[in-house]
Amino acid sequence: MRDFIYDTLKKQTSYPFHMPGHKRNKKFLPIDAVECDFTEITGLDALHSPSGIIKQAQDSLACFLGADESFILVNGGSGGILAAMLAVLSPGDIAITASNCHSSVQNGFIFTGAVPYYIDPIVCKEGISTHIDPERIKDALSETKAKAVIIVSPTYEGIVSDIEKIAKLAHEKGAVLIVDECHGAHFPYSPYFPESAIRMGADIVVNSYHKTLPCFNQAAVLSIKGKLVNRQRIKQAVSMTMTTSPSYPVMASVDHAKNSLTEEDFKKYTHNLDNLRKRLSKNKVFKLFEKPTGAFDIDRGKITVFVNTEEIDGITLSKILREKYLFELEFCSKEYIIAMTSVADDFDMYIKFAEAVEMLEKEYAYSKKDPQRSVVFSSPHIEATPRDIFFSEKETIPIQKSEGKICALAITAFPPDIPIIFPGERITKEKIERIHSLKKNNTLITGCEHGITVLKGYV
Repeated sequence: MRDFIYDTLKKQTSYPFHMPGHKRNKKFLPIDAVECDFTEITGLDALHSPSGIIKQAQDSLACFLGADESFILVNGGSGGILAAMLAVLSPGDIAITASNCHSSVQNGFIFTGAVPYYIDPIVCKEGISTHIDPERIKDALSETKAKAVIIVSPTYEGIVSDIEKIAKLAHEKGAVLIVDECHGAHFPYSPYFPESAIRMGADIVVNSYHKTLPCFNQAAVLSIKGKLVNRQRIKQAVSMTMTTSPSYPVMASVDHAKNSLTEEDFKKYTHNLDNLRKRLSKNKVFKLFEKPTGAFDIDRGKITVFVNTEEIDGITLSKILREKYLFELEFCSKEYIIAMTSVADDFDMYIKFAEAVEMLEKEYAYSKKDPQRSVVFSSPHIEATPRDIFFSEKETIPIQKSEGKICALAITAFPPDIPIIFPGERITKEKIERIHSLKKNNTLITGCEHGITVLKGYV
């Protein structure tokens, strides 16, 4: 009998310019998953009520991060987002929510019964969603009695919002700021990267350690700071959203990353990363994405490259890099590719990656292209709350017959798993065409594999 998963995993030979951040480098993650796979026996503490080694690890994390308290999560950042929302929101509460938030935020609205008030991120000249304008937050806070503000910073492409200013605006209205900083777990380790959200005034911050640090998949941390978050309720929410059989290898990898990574490790990493970015910035056909005008900051650990030629697109570029040069990327669309880096990288691969892109640069002619948005993020008009939809009667119909219906199941592009159509949103011709376009380009679309699920009988 074939081991379908394990046998396939063993065959992977491409260099991983993708998460998880350990990059399969045992020097940075020497933990043997079998050797360390225990249950909560005597002396090993209990994650749901820690008082021993897990509490010590969490207290040490909080001190390092500048938080009041930190919680190790074994259900990934998604579980942390659910816990954050459960800790702050009650049925009927309004939460100002960026329309480029992760799908876990939609699930959080189902769990809490809260009502989303969507705002859009700024779109840069390249056509992608970037930061959240604090002025839009200010307006939304004036227009609502929001209990919370939920944003993602950095974005999937690495754009960072002005957390300090947004936190100040939220706190003036008594609103809690929840930041999905899942792609920024490495920020506290080097001044080369932006300042972490917890140090910039956010009340709850969720970091996916497995994305950019040498940790096992599902490793994450939720941190809190300030007086707006009820301590007892956040602890209960964290417990509710995690398995009662937590993975010790995952927990150990978080603790190890915090303790083992040195200043010298990050000096070497950022030096090589800076050299890679300088080389890529000279290209014109395959152009490195730099901090867009008006954005607060950018995570330079994300290598986002735009394709400025009519001869190939980003999907084809990704295929060439995989098949000819053995680089497996994190993401590709028609317009751009993303290569994720980490402190655990083999830095010789940075040179080889730069050389590969430079060789391809010579093969294709530059042509100025009109910017297109790879995934449509727009503030939806919600005609039913996510919780009401979840408990309502639904039906699945063909995509071509769904125009004008109320979407009942989030339709997302993966990665980064951000909704194209939100639950409660009336489906438009534009969104249907976008789904067809993304599918045609081999983008994984979830939520409409067999049609679109809509509210039954809703007109």
